[in-house]
Amino acid sequence: MLGKGLAYAERRGDSPTGLAVIRTLILTGYRREEAQAMQRAWVNAHGLYVAFPDTKSDAQIRALGPEAAKVVMTQPEVAGSPYVFPSMSSDGPFTAVGSVLQRVCQLVELKGVTPHTLRHTFGSMAGELGFSELTIRAMLGHASQNVTQDYIHIDDALKLAVQRTSDEIARLLELGAKRLEKLPNT
Repeated sequence: MLGKGLAYAERRGDSPTGLAVIRTLILTGYRREEAQAMQRAWVNAHGLYVAFPDTKSDAQIRALGPEAAKVVMTQPEVAGSPYVFPSMSSDGPFTAVGSVLQRVCQLVELKGVTPHTLRHTFGSMAGELGFSELTIRAMLGHASQNVTQDYIHIDDALKLAVQRTSDEIARLLELGAKRLEKLPNT
C-alpha cells in the first residue's frame, strides 16, 4: 500500500524531498532525525555506509543498501547546503517528513503510520527474511547491541542483511506502484 501511496503522491506533485526521505526511512530503518539531517559528507556511496557523527546511540557507521543509496545519491544538491535532504525554506535540513507521510497515507487510506512505523517495518522485514536479533539490532543502530561500531569496516554479513532487506522492501514498493499504474488517471 505504501508503494502505491508514494507513486500516487509523486504523480500529484507532492514534495520530492519529502517523498525521498520516506523512501530512505523505509529502505534503511534509520530514525527520522538521522535521515532528515543526513549530510552528504557522511555518505560513502561506494562503501555503502553512512558515518553518523552523532545519533541517539552516539556516533555510528550504518550500512546503506544499494536501493537506498540510489535515493540518497540522486538528491539534487542545493548550493551551500551540506544536507542530503535540504529545506527549501531555511538553511537547515528538511523536517516535514511527518506531514508528507500523512498525506501519502491518506491517499491510500493507511492509518496510524508514522516515520517510526517505517523503521519498525524495516526491522520486521529483516526478521521475516530470517536475520537474527543481533543482526537486526546492528542494522537499526540500537544502543544495546553487543557489536562494536568503532570501526569504519562494516561486516559483509551486515551489509548483505541490509541489502536484502532494502531490496525486498523496494520490490514491494514497486509492486504497489505498478498496481497504481493499472488504474485510470484521477
